[in-house]
Amino acid sequence: MKIPDIYIDLSRIDAGVEITLPEISFVSKFVTLPTLPNIPQPPVFDVDLSMSNVSLSFLYDVPQLPSLPDIPTLPEAPTLPSLPPIIPQVDMSLPYLPPPPEVPSLSPSISQMIEVGKNISKLYCIMKGEIGLVSES
Repeated sequence: MKIPDIYIDLSRIDAGVEITLPEISFVSKFVTLPTLPNIPQPPVFDVDLSMSNVSLSFLYDVPQLPSLPDIPTLPEAPTLPSLPPIIPQVDMSLPYLPPPPEVPSLSPSISQMIEVGKNISKLYCIMKGEIGLVSES
């Protein structure tokens, strides 16, 4: 058993809904923040920038960094064979296709009947679709 399609058009019903929003009152609340840990002060730099003498002294001792080892020399790269061509050589000749046949023109009476049918179908679609202006209130 097949159930038929049921269409209900609700576009012409003028209905509205009132939504009442609740009143919200914000109450502030005291929040205790945790104490911050003891963070040491950053190092202080004593800089003397004069045109003749530039000196920089630290008030804190900076540890000496260890020296980096020397980079060893790499061996020579081996000789590799040449690569094959990337694009293979393919014969791309296409078969010859004849041009499509020409469609003969219709007689004037048939073409006029088709134009009348187009206009009637446009009017039918406008009436069936119920196109019109809808008020916003």
